[in-house]
Amino acid sequence: MSEILIDIHNHTTFSDGCLTPLELKSLAEKRGITLGISDHLDYYHNMDTEDKFDDYLRTLDRLGIMKGVELGLLESIPVSETQLSRLDYIIGGLHRLVIQGDEVEFWGEKRFEGDADKFMDNLVDGLIRGVGEYPIDVLAHPTYVPGYITCDTEISKLWTVERMRALIGTCVEHGVAIEINNHWEVPHSAFIKTALGMGAMFSIGSDGHSERSCLKIEYPLKVIERFSIPGDRIFTPKRAVKRLLRFV
Repeated sequence: MSEILIDIHNHTTFSDGCLTPLELKSLAEKRGITLGISDHLDYYHNMDTEDKFDDYLRTLDRLGIMKGVELGLLESIPVSETQLSRLDYIIGGLHRLVIQGDEVEFWGEKRFEGDADKFMDNLVDGLIRGVGEYPIDVLAHPTYVPGYITCDTEISKLWTVERMRALIGTCVEHGVAIEINNHWEVPHSAFIKTALGMGAMFSIGSDGHSERSCLKIEYPLKVIERFSIPGDRIFTPKRAVKRLLRFV
């Protein structure tokens, strides 16, 4: 199990986290987990200029930490493609949608008030677009659905076989790993089993923002053990030329 004690989805004070990169590095060393930091890079958080991004990269380089970011899928990116190529890996997460001209937030006050199936159709379409159009290596919290949509509905009823296969197939096609996310405990078992059968890669992420939540990977490790996911199906960041952005 030691070879997969890695967590590449952590946030620091460069975006919306509570710990500095140095504090997070010390915590990782104490817990014996290989660390990757992936702060938000978008116009909704603090790291929203080339200068701030450059400072972020220099800081992580100085500390010897793997450099990642979490892009907001379907959102504008505040730095150039050349700057992105300096990263070790890129995570993409969908945090908001535009449905019939109205912005809908997953975490926030702008909620979708319509039919759950309509939301799911838009969600899956948005995820598929994001995976296909953005230069990401990992899809964050891939099956997360806001609580105001799920309510008492089982997640498996919303994530139908057709929706699962469509998203997983797109990830496999574009070489994007599916994150096993500790904070939200997603994806669920049926999605993992389907993704395994379709040849998908996986990644491990706490999606932590504080000392209490960073570097917590109990759920990913439990999933890996339960489904016997081999080590060569776990994404490990390597410096590589990223795919070209293809904006619609």
